[in-house]
This record gives sequence, structure tokens and C-alpha cells, in this order.
Amino acid sequence: YSKGFLLGAKSTSILLLIITIAWISATFSAVYMPVFSIINRDYLIFFIYLFLYICYAVQIYWMGYRIGNFGIITAIFFPIYIVFFVLIFFYSIIITLFVKKVTWKGRKIKC
Repeated sequence: YSKGFLLGAKSTSILLLIITIAWISATFSAVYMPVFSIINRDYLIFFIYLFLYICYAVQIYWMGYRIGNFGIITAIFFPIYIVFFVLIFFYSIIITLFVKKVTWKGRKIKC
């Protein structure tokens, strides 16, 4: 995945890339804002971001249902998958731009 993620992002149109980055970034706010709003006792913000979290879960459930056999549990725990995706993407950036070599099936490939 390490080489393909960055190359795929580079070949994506800039508008689509910006929309995708915004969507992924907003998923993080849907996760951490309810926690911070409870700590700060701001219950209106809590319910707004809880609603946003539910909207994301419903959207992910709908997308997962259309592309495969993914259930509601997958949609509810979407932050785990988003974090995993972002970690792999940043790993791809580091490996491709700085190390300039990736290993694939035991072979070293220059980037």
C-alpha cells in the first residue's frame, strides 16, 4: 500500500482530493468534539456533533452496503478504520518521499 496511496492521491484531481481531505478531517471532529463538549459541559455542541457522528455512520453504512457485506457495527466503529487509513497514508508519504524505496513481495522498488 505504501507506494500506491501517494501515487493514487497524486493522480486524483485537485478538487476531488480537497473534498476527500475535508470529508476525512470532518470525521475526526465528529469523534472528538462530543468528548470535549461533555468535558466542557456544552451539551448543545455535544448533541450537534453526536448528530454529525450518526450522519457519518449512516453514510458509511449506506456506502458499505452498496460495495460489500458491511454491517452496522462497521459503520458505528468507523473512526478505527479512518485512523488506520490516515496512518497508512502518512506512512506512504514518508516512505515514498523520504526513503524512496518500498518493499513489495520481498523486493525493493524505487519510488
